[in-house]
Amino acid sequence: MPTKNKDNKKKQSTNKKKTKKKVLKKIDNRRYSRFGTKLTYLAFSDHGYIQNKLNDISLGGAFIETKDFIFKASEKISLVIHNERLLQNIYLMAEISYQDDNGYGLKFLTIEPESSFILQELVRKLRGERHEEELKHMKEFDPHHHSLD
Repeated sequence: MPTKNKDNKKKQSTNKKKTKKKVLKKIDNRRYSRFGTKLTYLAFSDHGYIQNKLNDISLGGAFIETKDFIFKASEKISLVIHNERLLQNIYLMAEISYQDDNGYGLKFLTIEPESSFILQELVRKLRGERHEEELKHMKEFDPHHHSLD
């Protein structure tokens, strides 16, 4: 027969796990919303260069996928985002904010005015697509939504 003390420890352990999960969800303090993308990039510094896919992007940063970890934490890099959508590349300087098993998190530092405009247009389009996708999803699952079609 289990003792009350063991049961209480199990409950406390379960509650701690739930609390940790809740805390982790609240920690994202990003200034700008991120949007998933399939754009490609070229990143380079004195340590070399890498090319691959951009996982997500915002007005303030991006996450670049790679398995070639040549950059160091806080290193400043040049970044060229190949923007097939608007047929213009985006040129900027970024800093390595963090690294995980899938790539690097970047914080944008400086950007040329023309590239800034292109980035804003890109994010606006991505935001619109996400908004359209969310509306479509809501219509599919909202029991109170009545189509006029």
